[in-house]
Amino acid sequence: MRGLCLLFLSIITLSCSLIKQGSVDDTTIFDINGSYVTVEEFTYNLNKNISNTDSAITKQDIDEYLELYINFKLKVKEAELLGLDTTDSYIKEFTKYKQDLIIGASLQVSVPSGHYDSSRLVNIGTNRWSFKPEVGVSKAVGPWTLEVAAAATLYTDNKDFFGGNTRSQDPLYSLRGHAIYSFPLGIWASLDATYFMGGRTTLNDERNEDLQRNWRVGGTLAFPVNAYNSVKLYVSSGVSSRTGNDYDLIGIAWQYRWGGGL
Repeated sequence: MRGLCLLFLSIITLSCSLIKQGSVDDTTIFDINGSYVTVEEFTYNLNKNISNTDSAITKQDIDEYLELYINFKLKVKEAELLGLDTTDSYIKEFTKYKQDLIIGASLQVSVPSGHYDSSRLVNIGTNRWSFKPEVGVSKAVGPWTLEVAAAATLYTDNKDFFGGNTRSQDPLYSLRGHAIYSFPLGIWASLDATYFMGGRTTLNDERNEDLQRNWRVGGTLAFPVNAYNSVKLYVSSGVSSRTGNDYDLIGIAWQYRWGGGL
């Protein structure tokens, strides 16, 4: 049996060394017994896993990773042919995975881009930088996933505001919470709540009465169309507002995902 497997892998290895030309399409690099590997898939994994990140990727990098990727695909195909992906131990391990506790952090930076004219009160650009560090925690409990995220948005001064004035803004703090329930077939729904506080502005060191203390609640429903596309419906409403946040919002979004891991 082992000899037959080795013979089969040798034949596959020979076929992998031949780049497909016209039999499938121009984006296919190679195939292993009908499993096609495209340029998009290979490039995605190359950029994700290549260790030479301090300089441009060389031809040697591509050749070495191509050999590794072919060997990886051969091992996967061998495992499938031997039925290793259908064994009770594999299925048990795969289906047993459950999310536990996840902690993440991010930093969002907004640059002063867009057209700005200090002679106009309303502009597309803001003529200032902003920085938003955020920390989030996600915990799965059965079909529920509970998420909390805290953030602070910091602003630089706009020293060329309307009329030659200087406009400043205090940090805006936010706290978001989500209670997400996962249904079969990849459908999920969530209850959402957000609290904003701070963000008071000053004009030439004179404070404005625009301090924010606002609560919003809402809900989201998402369902997949296929492996790459999904539709998301969402609603929210301002339940407690100090400064102009008491509006209702209804929306629909179409999401598209791509990459070699799908």
